[in-house]
Amino acid sequence: MRHLSALFVRYIAVGVAALAVTTLLTGVAYPLAVTAVAQVVPDHRVGRVVTVEGRPVGAAGIGQDFSADPSLFQGRPTNEGAASNLAPTSAKLKREMSERRLEVAARENVAPGRVPADAITVSGSGMDPDISPAYARLQIPRVARANGLDEREVARMVEQYTTYPLVGIGTTRVNVVELNAALARKR
Repeated sequence: MRHLSALFVRYIAVGVAALAVTTLLTGVAYPLAVTAVAQVVPDHRVGRVVTVEGRPVGAAGIGQDFSADPSLFQGRPTNEGAASNLAPTSAKLKREMSERRLEVAARENVAPGRVPADAITVSGSGMDPDISPAYARLQIPRVARANGLDEREVARMVEQYTTYPLVGIGTTRVNVVELNAALARKR
């Protein structure tokens, strides 16, 4: 019996030690390392403020609603600050996405089938500042026309604000906040 008690105590001690090490690694060391790296990697700093003529116009890491100004690039749709728990099979979600697709197609003067998925789907956080290059390119004619710019010039701006995956991990994306700030600097 004494042997079983000693074995039990030993297993408990090993479990507690494993828990302590795992907690230190995943709860302290890893978050500190990720935060430190995020502060020094270009274009990934936390809370980076975007300015136009020295005036703050937004944060590069937080999406904003630009729908009130048709001369600007539009980001992903939002759920007015609330997350949606609608399943992909939800009739309501399908209806909302269909309506968004028609709205974007009309705004951009294209066939509904040309509207990219990120133009009609809300991001997980509802605050994604990035869109796909396909959605940005779709908006070039409208934005160029509204700002009196040549489409090639606006296309170069889209390319300038396109971020490619680091070491092949991630997706190619365009930061709408930074792109619209650059557009405002052209005015």
